[in-house]
Amino acid sequence: MAGRLNARQARFVAEYLIDLNATQAARRAGYSLKRSDAAGYDLLRNPEIAKAIQTGQEASAERCRWSREQSIRTLVAISTEPEQRAADVIRAVVELNRMLGYNIPEQIKVANAVRVVIV
Repeated sequence: MAGRLNARQARFVAEYLIDLNATQAARRAGYSLKRSDAAGYDLLRNPEIAKAIQTGQEASAERCRWSREQSIRTLVAISTEPEQRAADVIRAVVELNRMLGYNIPEQIKVANAVRVVIV
């Protein structure tokens, strides 16, 4: 998991995989308490660390034998079950939307930017 990572970065990856909280993982890995939020953010942006996290998450999913598709099927079953409470259905639909990326804001790329001058 940690081919090119130093010991503290590898510890960050292991700690991050516990609760997916970058700030807490940075603190537990030994980064400065005053800067742990920024350190966590910076560490997540490191491509080697991101790859190690992805590898760890894939290994964890494989160990659990629970795939994203199984999660989606389960949430769909909950959300379409007629006898479910409304709150459970709403939670299932919200989680489905998050997993499927429907809550991610669209990014608009502007190709030929035009400079506008107001006089």
